Amino acid sequence: MAEKKQAKLSRVLGTLERVFGKYRHPMGDSLLDRLVSLILGDGEAADDAESGVHALQQEFLDWNEVRVSSLTEISSVLPHLEPQRATLKAARLRDTLTRVFDTHHKMTLQFLMDLDPPARRDFLDRLNTVDAWVGQIVVLLCEEEPTVQDAPHAARVAKRLGILERNATPSKARKALGELLNPDDFYRFHSHFVRLGETVCTVKAYQCQSCCLNKDCDEGISVMRARKANAGSSNGKKVAAKKKEKPSAPVKKVPPTSAPAEAEKSASPPTPAKEKPKTASPKVSNKPTAPVKKTKAPAKAKPAVKAKTQSKAQKTKPSPQPKAAKTAQAAKKKAKAGAKVSAKPAKAGSKKAAPKKTAPKKAAAAKKAGVKKKAAGAAPKAAATAKKKKTPSGGKATGASQKATKKKGR
Repeated sequence: MAEKKQAKLSRVLGTLERVFGKYRHPMGDSLLDRLVSLILGDGEAADDAESGVHALQQEFLDWNEVRVSSLTEISSVLPHLEPQRATLKAARLRDTLTRVFDTHHKMTLQFLMDLDPPARRDFLDRLNTVDAWVGQIVVLLCEEEPTVQDAPHAARVAKRLGILERNATPSKARKALGELLNPDDFYRFHSHFVRLGETVCTVKAYQCQSCCLNKDCDEGISVMRARKANAGSSNGKKVAAKKKEKPSAPVKKVPPTSAPAEAEKSASPPTPAKEKPKTASPKVSNKPTAPVKKTKAPAKAKPAVKAKTQSKAQKTKPSPQPKAAKTAQAAKKKAKAGAKVSAKPAKAGSKKAAPKKTAPKKAAAAKKAGVKKKAAGAAPKAAATAKKKKTPSGGKATGASQKATKKKGR
């Protein structure tokens, strides 16, 4: 059993090295030098980390001068890094040195040698600028001989992998890991296991799908199986729901009705029905062309109707003859009011009567015609009375007749 766990542990360490890179032991004489080496070498090659530490030590007097320098001054000393990464490294290094000075009022970490491992880890955690795996390495560097430390992240990952028992206490976990690991693998184990527990295999929301140890992790395998089962059950529920919904279709008797419906569709295809209005519309539009013209003809004939109405109005208008007859009758009663009587019918006519200038002329003509007819009718009567009565008025009659004959002669 122990051999299987040991083989599994070595296999897991090899997988993590391919992901996070090989562990590189920090260089330096003091704990602060080694901390700076870990910060600069995170994610970089070992040569870049060593060259960065040497460049900073040659450019600045001590780490306190680096703490009070600007980011451009610090990043300019790291030409082996890209400008953006050099700026990030410089900011992280300066913040760490500032926190160390503010908490201990000295630019050194030698006081950690006098503290126990939990106190050392608490101090490094309070800096908030150092990753958990870096702090764990610094805690190990404080020991004269490296041993397995109480690392919560590493112990959690080992329990989920099946290397440690689920109910193992910190002391039992340290003892079991000390038996399974070689002394040369202590730094590598703390570095890789703590980094994985800090980023992927966290306390609550561990990401088994994106973890590189899916095949070797007992917890990950069970979690993935449970998720697949849940996904299958959810899919099964969806399928069952669909199956339940399917019987509803036969209840509606869609298949039997579909056959006659298709027969009806074949008998009377929908396309002709849709095309009928389209074809009928031009026919309808073509047929009414003749009637439209007929209807338009009366519409155009409206002016003719107006002309007819105008002609009727003109016919209804008093012509000179009826006016003259009326004036003649009026002249018999009132000779002096003949012109006025002739003017009144002109006013009683339609609005489109003759202009006012022509009314006096028509009245004068009517007056003359009435006088002539009166004279023509009075002459025979005067002659008859003269013959019968032979009165002295006969002279007057003859005079009147003479006047009438004179007028006729004119």
